[in-house]
Amino acid sequence: MRIASWKLWSIAAALALLISLWVAYAGLSDVAQNYLAVPLAFLPEHLQSWIKDTLIQRYPGPASFPFLLLAIRGFVNIGAVRSRLALFWPEPPVFLERQLERENSDPVGAYYPNQSFIGRTDDIEKLRAFGSGTNPVGHKWTTLSGRMSQGKTRLALEWLKQLQSEGWDAGVLNRNADLRPAKLSKMRLRKPVAIVIDEAHDQAELWTIIATLLRRAIACKRPIRILLVDQSILSVPAAFGDKEDARRNRKLVTDKAEKAQPGFRILCLDEDAAQELGKACGLSPQEIRDAEGRPGLLCLGKDARDELLRRAADRLDKTQSQEEKRLLALAALAGPFPAKSLPKDLSEIGLLTRARLFEGEVLNEGEIRINVRDTIPSLRPKPFAQGVLLHWAAGQQDEVLEALVEQAVELQPIRTGRALSRLLRQDWPEPLGDAAKRLAKFRPAASRESALAELSDLWNTQHELGESEDIEAMEDIHGEIADLAQQWPNDDAIVGVYAYALACRILHLNFGAGQALILQAMTNLKSMSEERFPHDAAIAHAYADALFSAARDIGKAVDVPDKWAHVQTYLKTLDELSTTRFTNDAAIALEYANALNNTVHDIGRAVDVPDRWARVQEYLKTLDQLSTTRFANDSAIALAYAKALFNAANDLGEAVDVPDKWVRVQAYLETLDELSTTRFTNDAAIALEYANALNNTVHDIGRAVDVPDKWARVQACLKTLDELSTARFADDPKVAFEYAKALFNATIQVPQSNPLGLFDRVRQDLAGLSRKWALNLEIQAFINEQTPAMSALSQQQAGWPYGGGPDG
Repeated sequence: MRIASWKLWSIAAALALLISLWVAYAGLSDVAQNYLAVPLAFLPEHLQSWIKDTLIQRYPGPASFPFLLLAIRGFVNIGAVRSRLALFWPEPPVFLERQLERENSDPVGAYYPNQSFIGRTDDIEKLRAFGSGTNPVGHKWTTLSGRMSQGKTRLALEWLKQLQSEGWDAGVLNRNADLRPAKLSKMRLRKPVAIVIDEAHDQAELWTIIATLLRRAIACKRPIRILLVDQSILSVPAAFGDKEDARRNRKLVTDKAEKAQPGFRILCLDEDAAQELGKACGLSPQEIRDAEGRPGLLCLGKDARDELLRRAADRLDKTQSQEEKRLLALAALAGPFPAKSLPKDLSEIGLLTRARLFEGEVLNEGEIRINVRDTIPSLRPKPFAQGVLLHWAAGQQDEVLEALVEQAVELQPIRTGRALSRLLRQDWPEPLGDAAKRLAKFRPAASRESALAELSDLWNTQHELGESEDIEAMEDIHGEIADLAQQWPNDDAIVGVYAYALACRILHLNFGAGQALILQAMTNLKSMSEERFPHDAAIAHAYADALFSAARDIGKAVDVPDKWAHVQTYLKTLDELSTTRFTNDAAIALEYANALNNTVHDIGRAVDVPDRWARVQEYLKTLDQLSTTRFANDSAIALAYAKALFNAANDLGEAVDVPDKWVRVQAYLETLDELSTTRFTNDAAIALEYANALNNTVHDIGRAVDVPDKWARVQACLKTLDELSTARFADDPKVAFEYAKALFNATIQVPQSNPLGLFDRVRQDLAGLSRKWALNLEIQAFINEQTPAMSALSQQQAGWPYGGGPDG
């Protein structure tokens, strides 16, 4: 016969009380000592002696203390006494799990401590308004729904944490507690209560529990908020609660003021928040893009696929028929397709069932139900759809798989071909890997359109892998592009995509380690552009892009034999492309101009190039012809020319043993002045290159010792910078920054004799700049950084221009 727990505690309390009194006041008789000898016999002899002779005989009061505690604990636990104490000191509701962080939980799970919470400002504000913000009284429930891994649980926990900090009893529903209505209806609520029921559709007797809690909150006169978290939007049963509360419950469930079931729909993170969270988790751009703004996947990162495969298997297990499983697999393979095109063998699946399979059921003809009426949606994200497809395929016969592929091709041929290709490009665990191979063997021959679409996908993936420096994976993708393109060797569009893939390969390969691959790619592009498709501008663009990348990388490489000969060959080929074959093509001319600019910079810094300044002059002459004669109105080519002039002036100013170098520098500055002042008057980018060149010239001339009239030249440069910064580009902080740096350079270098009154002029201009750009952090940071270095000089020469001395 089962004895109530409070009766057992009563018996234990009585025994403990008797023992404690016996020990404390009556001492230990021989009988008692013999009685205690049995449990003490299991202890070592010295410990037995100490307990008998010292602890009990000498200190009977303290020895009885544990028995007293046990008696008090049992007394308080007696049901009648405990219920009376609860009137004055109620305990937290036993149906709440109030611990919202768990050290032993999954490190990327919602319950793990210190999880990132990014990009949910609007969502948390809506929940606060529902909870404690704008309406702190009343008894409410609502739903929080959204797709998988969108951060529903994490958002709900954040809401609970905020309510806990405000004194609420807030937590997640404890599914292991006694949730019978008879038990809940006697529960005392000591504070406002907030409850989150995660995966609410799995909770047995959900609506009975909600109705009981709402009634209990009303009886205790405590506000209550119940948040149901689920992927689907839950259907509310018609009989919600009992007859006595039917009227009130109807009000709670279908508030006409809201005209719909109360609830929030959580969305994916916006691009900025997704980027921020993805970078915080150390993800590559491709991994951030694959996560589709879902915090769960962003936190999982590279390990997301295994979790998605597990969820895909769970999704299939929850479907109730083979037809429903097949519809999921079809949508995963073909992507979204018109609902009116649903195959006949699946057309009997009703609207509500479709909604439940994809997005969950929405009441009152909501957006999702309308969506599945018009379009059968695909499963998202892609790895999840692939997992559903492969888990389904793993248990099917070949003829069933073949029929599915045929139907998918009929619905969406291009999407289906690309989906099957993606399956083969991934390493799946068994038996999913075998299912992928079996599916792919039924793939029909790709059409030209599907091949173009797949090539574009592969090309984008190749570029993203190159950007993330995953060269091995990039090379694997490039091999697939080459294999697919070879099936259409005479198609200019397909060969054009392949040409851009080759240019992308050259862009991301390192010339030192990948020299042979780069040279082979250049040979292929040369054959495409000069022999097979000599009049195709798109292929020529890809070739020009590759030539620019190769010339740039070789120019920066070290220990490359005859590297300048390679660079000269690529420049010559670019010249032929731009001057002879595609004379009026500005895009190809821009690649040529950028390559010339890079070469000017690389050769100007090299010390082992014979006649390097003659080569620089030759390249500048070609740039002048491109910018002045052939593409006189093209600002992009003019900017490349301006950058080359700046590089030449900068490198020449730092060089030694160059005859007439200041004459050449002056000529470059005059050309920049013409570009900026006469031809492209309002172009801030070209003006900035001019300002950079003027600043560097002030620095180089000020340090030189063999420049005639050098302070007059410095003054002329500063005057031009003043005009650029004050009159022409008065609101451009970058131009002003170059002026500030030039003024500091001049201040440091002007001797105490103050030639031409230059120091006084510089002081005034510095003071004016400081006042005008007081709020510009970059300029002020530069000024503050230079302040200590200027201390001694400012004390010697008429004081510091900002007032209060250098430390003021």
